Amino acid sequence: MVSGIGPRKTLETLNITVLSDLPGVGQNLWDQVYYGASFRVNVETSSCENSDKVYAAQVAQDYLNNQTGPLTSVGGFFDSTDWPEIEYLVENSFDGNNSELHRHRSERRISICHDLLRSGCPAFQREHPADIEIAIVAFKRVRELWTLMNGTTIGEEYFPGTASVSTDEEILDFIRGGLITLWHAAGTCKMGKDGDADAVVDNRARVKGVSGLRVVDASVFPLLPPGHPQATVYAIAEKIAEDILMGR
Repeated sequence: MVSGIGPRKTLETLNITVLSDLPGVGQNLWDQVYYGASFRVNVETSSCENSDKVYAAQVAQDYLNNQTGPLTSVGGFFDSTDWPEIEYLVENSFDGNNSELHRHRSERRISICHDLLRSGCPAFQREHPADIEIAIVAFKRVRELWTLMNGTTIGEEYFPGTASVSTDEEILDFIRGGLITLWHAAGTCKMGKDGDADAVVDNRARVKGVSGLRVVDASVFPLLPPGHPQATVYAIAEKIAEDILMGR
């Protein structure tokens, strides 16, 4: 928007010369949400690094000097075969209660106000009932996975605890109050066909209304696919790179 590409009303309000009036710039922001259940375990986790400075310093030295120790573990993730919208992340630390990190809530997608340059204030919107169903199922699946780790867990579920979060309504309330977004933001320079008023780039990632400018990253996604978006970004980059090399 600073360069003059975006919603005319916003740019003119900020006294920015309009080069291309594209209402979709900065809109259609998608991100994925993260939440889960935690147990105490009888193995070393990165929570030790967060609570013990001496230990954290030693861990850092182990990694820098020998490439060994907890910092060589990056966790992991795997997808669900029957619910492709769900991805399970294996984290080796306690994330805690995130309910105080945000005021507004969303199930799967958020859109940002068009005057992002000035305020950065997000305006969240509720999503489809299917998102709610998937969110609840995912949480229940996580609890099922924990039951397979009886030899590792210590005691009952530490957070949020089955005593206070058990019914579907309680699970949904916990998710709404404690979810956080990941770093998979996408969609704010949406790719679309001619005639789509919200499209920012065409199918060759060329920004509409100007020449010699393309956007090649996750912001051109019309929507955010399930799971990690990295492979999709690679695919788009390869496709657009070929377009550039072929002079298209």
